[in-house]
Amino acid sequence: QQSKITKSKNVMTYERTKFEVKAYTMKELAAFYQVSIKCFRTWINKFKDEVGTKNGRYYTVNQVRIIVEKLGLPGTVEE
Repeated sequence: QQSKITKSKNVMTYERTKFEVKAYTMKELAAFYQVSIKCFRTWINKFKDEVGTKNGRYYTVNQVRIIVEKLGLPGTVEE
């Protein structure tokens, strides 16, 4: 996973050049979004009805797609 950080006067952009949509644990997703598990859980609790429950320790591919649709692509920040 390669990352690129670009800064200009009032804009900072951080882009991860590759994110594979596959089954992930909450810990892995929190790491992609660079937040704690507690923070990530708070974020996804807002739309837990749409995401559904994990399959064991993992979110399915479809659940990961929903999470990315709601939160945006991990590693992409624009201010």
